[in-house]
Amino acid sequence: MPKTQPSIRSGSRRRSRVAPYPPRVESRSKKATASSPLESVGEDVFLNPSESGDSDAKMAASAKKVNPADSGKAFGSRELDGGDMQVDACDAVEIDRKFEKSETLIKINDLSSFFQLPREIRDQIYGCVADATNDGTQYVYLQDGNQIRLPTVPALLQVSRRMRSEYFPVYVAKTEFVLGLASEASLKVVDRWLDFIAPEATELNQMSLILRNPAWCRGALWPNADVDDHDEACYTGFVEYWVDFKKSIADGNLIQAVGDQLFYHNQTSQVVRNKLQLFQQMAEQLRVQRAAETLTVADVRSLIDALLGMHGRFLVQEAHINRQNFGPW
Repeated sequence: MPKTQPSIRSGSRRRSRVAPYPPRVESRSKKATASSPLESVGEDVFLNPSESGDSDAKMAASAKKVNPADSGKAFGSRELDGGDMQVDACDAVEIDRKFEKSETLIKINDLSSFFQLPREIRDQIYGCVADATNDGTQYVYLQDGNQIRLPTVPALLQVSRRMRSEYFPVYVAKTEFVLGLASEASLKVVDRWLDFIAPEATELNQMSLILRNPAWCRGALWPNADVDDHDEACYTGFVEYWVDFKKSIADGNLIQAVGDQLFYHNQTSQVVRNKLQLFQQMAEQLRVQRAAETLTVADVRSLIDALLGMHGRFLVQEAHINRQNFGPW
């Protein structure tokens, strides 16, 4: 979706993949456990920091001798009036049984300071994270190395089950998903992505769909086209449709793809007018379903299939293209 203009994209956009994971910084406690035993830094070490003097004498005076008879002292022992400790095996067993009960187990998520915030505040934080990740855009097509796999899963979806259940709907609702539908390999990635977002399909809001039409390629359309052709575009006939269900926007236009870069025109081409009207009708049906919270990935698949059918199912194969010039679409 255009970020500034409500209907027409212009200029160029290049995918900007930023790793969602910060550089690993070894924690202080981890360094401490991994380092060698305590080393002297040139000063005497005392058991009581408030005292000074002969360290050996004070350590010997402050250290308490352990009686072999007291070697059985353990968790669950208690202190008598005289200062001695006495082990009560029954108490130890009772304590073990108490902590085995499910209602007394410590739940880490419940103790987390983040989850103690009100849900409204957490949702605002989730929204800021989604907007800041790749400028709120997720490209769904062949990944690095032309691999058929899902894009990088956001970090917050991998923290815990609770955070995944809270962040997943916000992520789907706040992210624009750019789907590459111009090649068979990229279409397989889109199909996997649809399975991935299926649990939160009702939150889907923004989509861009990029495909090709053989009737709009350079040889068939130009020089009769009403938009300029990019000089570096080796493969033409690209078109993009985009939709924003919340804003009730559905639009489209011819575009130029140079590798993984997309170039947009300042005006809408008239050659896509008829196809655009059909797309707007289909998008309106999905918008109504989205408002009624009945939207499913099956509906999105139907939209994709209808668009491909409208454009002659122009899906290129690996053997027929130069992937470097064609891009990941």
